[in-house]
Amino acid sequence: MLDDRKAAILGALVHAFVDGGEPVSSAAIARVANLGVSSATIRNELVKLEQDGYVVQPHTSAGRVPTAAAYRYYVQHLAGPARLRRAVRSRIERFFAEAHLRDLFQEASDLLADLSHLPAVVVGPGLGSDVLKDVHLFQVSPKVVKVVLVTESGNVSQNFAPVARSVSSHEIDAAERLLAQAFVGRDVSEGVDAAAELPDARSADVRSLVRVAAGVAQKSKQSVRKLYYGGTSQLTNLWGNLAELHWLLEFLEAEDAVLEVLDETGDGTTVRIGDELPVGGTDLAVVTTTFETGYEGTGRVGVIGPMRMDYRRTIRLVEEVGEGLGESLGD
Repeated sequence: MLDDRKAAILGALVHAFVDGGEPVSSAAIARVANLGVSSATIRNELVKLEQDGYVVQPHTSAGRVPTAAAYRYYVQHLAGPARLRRAVRSRIERFFAEAHLRDLFQEASDLLADLSHLPAVVVGPGLGSDVLKDVHLFQVSPKVVKVVLVTESGNVSQNFAPVARSVSSHEIDAAERLLAQAFVGRDVSEGVDAAAELPDARSADVRSLVRVAAGVAQKSKQSVRKLYYGGTSQLTNLWGNLAELHWLLEFLEAEDAVLEVLDETGDGTTVRIGDELPVGGTDLAVVTTTFETGYEGTGRVGVIGPMRMDYRRTIRLVEEVGEGLGESLGD
């Protein structure tokens, strides 16, 4: 732990750098930290903070900038809970009061990006524990059937399945009715179990269709959860380094990599900075929180931005949007 004076200097440095984006001088810290000590004393403390890995000096004549370790210390020890302006809180409350379930994840991601001025992402909970609302079968060719699963939270899974021989529209309809009987109102696992226990007094082709569709549903349970991005157009304003910007664009297109980063953040609200991320070594920070779907499943919402961000406000925004998502889906 840093002593009180070093902590105050570090906090003032982080605030000033986040606000201005330029190296911060000891004189500037003396003006805002109000410690009652000279700039020379602050310079000596900055040297010690630099030796401990909390600050760096880009040039000998420049001020200091915080490192990833400084941001981590700030988040853990100095960044108390933020208070959002009334207009911001009202906008979030109004959004969730008027939001439509169908587009909830995408619109919530857009809202968070707009409020935080950072790229935002919402990760849907997937089908695993989500309750199914509809099951549909469509014959797309003589021996291929499309299985569509629709959940209460708006997730849609579409998969194609081969069948042994050409089936009639009557057999498709009969199988669809049986699948609805087994799956609607249950999660995927429960639906698969219920489908296995359906009465056997049907034609062999209908029973085969039910087994095929149940198998597709089981595989859909493990399907990759959908990502909903907002604010990606802001990337060029946040990262001026073209090589880093190119890497970030490739990273965001690799959904498995993004999911890995978000899934490793654990439950609740988490902040991971720089080398703490599995794609460390770059100017990157991720603030996320979990939300409950109301169907025993969880999703995640958060922002992906540079290390230089207003962590207090960003954390509060992410939590407010996460709470709104949980309440909307729970209701």
